[in-house]
Amino acid sequence: MAKKKKLAKSMSEFDRRFDLCEDIHDLIDMPKAKIIRHGKKVRLTMDIAESLINEIDDIRQRIGGTEVH
Repeated sequence: MAKKKKLAKSMSEFDRRFDLCEDIHDLIDMPKAKIIRHGKKVRLTMDIAESLINEIDDIRQRIGGTEVH
């Protein structure tokens, strides 16, 4: 018998469970998910460690990607 998913009932619950490093795939009802701006640029704001940014930039330079500002 398959284990029933316990979907997040609110954004605050989703955020709390995400912050606790839970697997968020079980918190989302994927069949109901929508891509709202498919193929369009979307701005994303995140707090990321500088060391990770530097590592990503090193990879970008090795593969010839463009710099993002």
